[in-house]
Amino acid sequence: MGLTYAPKTLNPDYAYDPANYFIMDNIYSRLVNYGYDDEVHGDLARNWQKSADGLTYTFHLRSGVKWSDGKPLTSADVMWTAKSIIKEKGYGAAALAGVSAVTAPDAQTVVMKLAQPNSSFLDQLAQRYGWVVLPQHVFDGTDVTSNPANKKPVGSGPFVVTSFTPGSHVELKANPGYFGGAPKTKALSFRFFSSPDAAVTALQSHEIQFIANAPNYASVPTLKKAAGITVETAAATPPTDVWLGFNLARKPLNDLKVRTAIAQALDPGEINDLVYGGTKKVSGTVYDPSSRDYDASARQPAHDVAAANALLDQAGYPKKSGTRFSLTYTGFTASLAGAQQIGEVLKQQLAKVGIGLKVENYDFSIFADKIMQQHDFDITWSGGPHGPDPQTFANYVKTGGNRNAMRYSDPEVDRLFDEAAKSSDASVRSQDYRKIQQIVAKDLPRYTLFQWNYQFAYDSRYSGFWWQNTTGDLPADDYAQVTASG
Repeated sequence: MGLTYAPKTLNPDYAYDPANYFIMDNIYSRLVNYGYDDEVHGDLARNWQKSADGLTYTFHLRSGVKWSDGKPLTSADVMWTAKSIIKEKGYGAAALAGVSAVTAPDAQTVVMKLAQPNSSFLDQLAQRYGWVVLPQHVFDGTDVTSNPANKKPVGSGPFVVTSFTPGSHVELKANPGYFGGAPKTKALSFRFFSSPDAAVTALQSHEIQFIANAPNYASVPTLKKAAGITVETAAATPPTDVWLGFNLARKPLNDLKVRTAIAQALDPGEINDLVYGGTKKVSGTVYDPSSRDYDASARQPAHDVAAANALLDQAGYPKKSGTRFSLTYTGFTASLAGAQQIGEVLKQQLAKVGIGLKVENYDFSIFADKIMQQHDFDITWSGGPHGPDPQTFANYVKTGGNRNAMRYSDPEVDRLFDEAAKSSDASVRSQDYRKIQQIVAKDLPRYTLFQWNYQFAYDSRYSGFWWQNTTGDLPADDYAQVTASG
């Protein structure tokens, strides 16, 4: 396996580390998980019930589950993990928002009480950036953020970590006692590459069999022609959108006329063709069409260079020597995303309306701090889950949302998200979410470029990847069913 991110930790519960999400579902288990069908499936929980008032969720765990060190996994581990994440305000705490109490009445039962009804609670638990269950006997009484098990995990997933060298590789072997059945894959080795091209070269020479976070798009035509390599298109799960964010605290981006003109100057179809070879789908709307409660009428401004120039004149930014003003585009380096290439196309498109654009790209760790913590940007680029549950959109546009780099804040949007979460009426929720999309389309704090998918490249001898699973119940990045022929 090849990755062009190198994780610093193998524990996702306390700190955000994007690279470990490609690995963690092979090491740990959760209560529930999304399958490739975007439905919630049981993981450690074999079933569950919700109380009539929507405030209590009772999870019944699988029996006989053991940690990789041989100790039994019980409800006490689940309870301890949830309480620890809440206490430490870990990255996984967002998925536990609203939980007022967690109890373990017996070894196979976990009860979670909510302060108020939350129709999205199961979806929160199942999301990719949620949390995994940790062994209480390993972490309790320690500094959880520096515990050695963060780099040498004790898990309950289909594989067991045998070695981890940060910046180089992580080795895993099959867990024969895995509750889901012994993996067909006997061993996994994730190798970390400093550049997308290096990973592609390793795949072409069959040093690796798969690029876990997909190859850079410029290499896809060559890989499609390479002997012994297969390239397949797979939908993103959960539904994922790529978008541009505007820093609403900076002039002139705090002016809706300027944001509208920028949107009119953009041609996402051209970006799709030049950067991704036309493999993405441009929707023209603020939300993902494949997610629940999508409103196709919540459209963004259409591409119209003449209208953009006129609107910028009206906003008080006339052209002077061919330029109205200059902005900075800030992206991050990643193999599949094309952030730098997007920036270069944006530069050309905005030049047509007299906006100068400086393009800068950073390593992801620097980018995350610069954008999410310091809010030091004019226009930024990112992607992420936008469903299937519409409450996921709150991460991006609700006041204080953990992906709301724009610092957009609208009281009505906040109220509608809260109302939808509390409502048990699907029609009320749908109406609320559609109203949110209309407001965001009008306010334009961000601009959605297109729906994401993956161009996965792998050694043709292999099959059984999660997107090929006919039942759809495997989560993304689960390699337990992969087999080789020949």
